[in-house]
Amino acid sequence: MSTMDTLSPQRAAILTYVHACIEQDGRPPSLAEIAERFGFASRNAARKHVQALVEAGLLAQVPQQ
Repeated sequence: MSTMDTLSPQRAAILTYVHACIEQDGRPPSLAEIAERFGFASRNAARKHVQALVEAGLLAQVPQQ
């Protein structure tokens, strides 16, 4: 079973959204954009989901320039 198979539906949707934004806009969505898209009350909730995806090796975190 792959890591992708063990993701919650919400995390899988966030991962799909991040990839779609990168493909469409050439950049990942901000935490605020993720929070708004998924109805989170704060960016911190989005940050926790993104961090879990990073820890699972499904997203890479790059320093801001």
